[in-house]
Amino acid sequence: MTEKESLELATMWHVDALLQAYPIAIVTTLDRAGRINAAPYSLVLPFCSSAKNPQMLLISNKNWHTAKNIEATGEFVLNYPRADQLKDVTETAHFHPAGVNELNYTGYTTMPGRAVRPPRIVECYQHVECRVREIIR
Repeated sequence: MTEKESLELATMWHVDALLQAYPIAIVTTLDRAGRINAAPYSLVLPFCSSAKNPQMLLISNKNWHTAKNIEATGEFVLNYPRADQLKDVTETAHFHPAGVNELNYTGYTTMPGRAVRPPRIVECYQHVECRVREIIR
């Protein structure tokens, strides 16, 4: 039998240790001061596929910057990266104080959203611009 390495668990231990089974979206938001926040999320699901009223479900901890920004501004962008961007995706997962733009630690660049204020990430292959319809707690 092959022995497996054990990991010391600490806050956010999984960021550098696990390959996530769900597709990752980097969620970009703006805080009330207009500062960019970016964070990777795997719990993003199509909720309603109506062409007239499409909906996405984003599951987030209410204490994270992303959730606070979404609640404050009502807007966010789902940016879908390619697999070869794993290093940059991982960089957006590291915790920084509020107001720090995680994209500054990556090779990503931004472009304006078409319908919302948060930016899109140029290097991502797909973007979904979102407005909040409802927050469920």
